Amino acid sequence: MTATDQSVSDGKTPDLHPEQIAAYRRMTPQQKLQLIARSYWQARRIKESGIRYQNPDWTEEQVAAETRRIFLNGAG
Repeated sequence: MTATDQSVSDGKTPDLHPEQIAAYRRMTPQQKLQLIARSYWQARRIKESGIRYQNPDWTEEQVAAETRRIFLNGAG
């Protein structure tokens, strides 16, 4: 890695552009936490939509319960 190449590749996360890295470093801890929370709730909405699509006969309560189960157990 050269001095100008700040991308990180650990094999687990995608490489980030140096401008992305700089933007994350400028964020306060509160801003980072807010970003994580928004991402989490967006993932839940996407998963919920998928469950609803795959189970069109389910009630909203069933969809919500399955979404909770998946996110609590880390499965699905």
